[in-house]
Amino acid sequence: MSYDPGAPGDRSQPPGGYGGPGGPPPYGSGYGQQPPPGAWGPPPGGPPQGPPPGYGAPGQFQQQGQSFFTGLVDFKFATFFTGAMLPVVYALGLVYLVVTMIRDVYSVFQYDAGLGILSLVVGLITVAFLAGLLKVGLELVKAVVEGAERDRR
Repeated sequence: MSYDPGAPGDRSQPPGGYGGPGGPPPYGSGYGQQPPPGAWGPPPGGPPQGPPPGYGAPGQFQQQGQSFFTGLVDFKFATFFTGAMLPVVYALGLVYLVVTMIRDVYSVFQYDAGLGILSLVVGLITVAFLAGLLKVGLELVKAVVEGAERDRR
């Protein structure tokens, strides 16, 4: 009789079972066992009060309730200015896209009216696509800055 698990027709256990000659290991000596009572949990004397040391004192950084121009002249960089700047950047980007499209369509209309109409349709689609890319990019910047704000608090 063989104890080879790959041997055909032989499904018997080795002496002492699969746990070895002494049987399975005693409770609490292997992986996956429950810890003894009291090994985990809050430290004696109750739960800790407040955040751990070094995790942001209240009032360390000012909130974003400041105006746009106050953030521009913050030479100490004590506040995150990106949140106030994003609407301005988005508005300027949209204005740039629309003005550029109007200029291009106007110049194509001077050359040929049929191509001007085609340029208008393609320009509107392009402006919508680029405005969407601008919005996604600015939302990504906002998410990164919000993560940095959480880390600094």
